Amino acid sequence: MITESADRYDLDLKDHKVMQCVVDFAFTLELERLGQRVTVRVEGPFTLSRGGQTHELDPELRPRELGPALDLTRTSVRAADVQKTGELELTFHDGAVLRVASDPKYEAWTLTVTNGPIIVSGPGGKLTFFRSPSKLD
Repeated sequence: MITESADRYDLDLKDHKVMQCVVDFAFTLELERLGQRVTVRVEGPFTLSRGGQTHELDPELRPRELGPALDLTRTSVRAADVQKTGELELTFHDGAVLRVASDPKYEAWTLTVTNGPIIVSGPGGKLTFFRSPSKLD
């Protein structure tokens, strides 16, 4: 699921379909492929680029402006990677690119794989990996 290179981790999320977008004090994508569910929760500002336009979005401060991100519903992931400095990038088959920068003071995002790892981009871009419960024995 996760392949490490010198400056980043590549996540095997290819062809995971966006089944649901959730807006509360964060922006969450619920992804699924072959019964595997992945939750990506973005807790701070992020950018969404598509068709030559880049939208600066903030689910906590400006939830009404998240419309462009809701268009991700029913598209699927082409590539996903995490920079070792804490940034997350998801590229979608329709050409959209979602980027979440690390945050100096707060958790920027969390990625949770059902029965798999959990990755958290903590304050200052510090990445924390949690293994699945079945692998904690």
